[in-house]
Amino acid sequence: MECHQNKPQSETQPLGEIKKEGCLSMDQNNTSEEDKTASSNIVPPVIESSVSPLGSAGLQSVERRYYKRYYNLQENQEDQVVLLHSNRICLVSLAPRHPIIRNNLQIAHLEFEVGNKRKPTDRLSNKVTGKGKKGGQSVDEKAILTSIECSNGEKYLIRSCVRGTLIEINPLVVENPSLLSEKPFAEGHLAVILPKLPEGIDRLKSDLLTEEQYVKQIHP
Repeated sequence: MECHQNKPQSETQPLGEIKKEGCLSMDQNNTSEEDKTASSNIVPPVIESSVSPLGSAGLQSVERRYYKRYYNLQENQEDQVVLLHSNRICLVSLAPRHPIIRNNLQIAHLEFEVGNKRKPTDRLSNKVTGKGKKGGQSVDEKAILTSIECSNGEKYLIRSCVRGTLIEINPLVVENPSLLSEKPFAEGHLAVILPKLPEGIDRLKSDLLTEEQYVKQIHP
């Protein structure tokens, strides 16, 4: 059977849709069985994929598509942001108003032994096992994750902002601390935290500000 396909040149293929050339058997809704199978296998990409390689302004970043931003507003402007995924995993980052980002400060050192000076907690020794992520360090909203020392001598404490279990400190920022200020909404997040249910999520949403609320606070 001869197959004829007439496609307007201006037609744009939607992101994530897979099309094959040739004749495919179509159902009553004009959707091929092959396309159905491909669509069912699409998995949301990790945040490290960041922005589409196409670079189109019309395509949302991975963070924008799968995460919601919640801001921890501070009087000293050392604001932080928590990226809440639909699966309730949280990424903790610096907010763009934080002095390190706003003043373009160079990060000289990250200290991960925090808390009691006589018996500090080493955030880098944190380990979790199994699907239940057991064994991770428990943290509350004020728990210190790291102390940042900048090249000008200024120091900043970065806190959890979330009550739950520390899953990991991002190894990418351990290796390259400048990512904290360069890509806070992508691979520059500091830590991954699994909120305690239900109170961790409830307190996050009640204590932190949505992006809309945050913008109104800093730009009244």
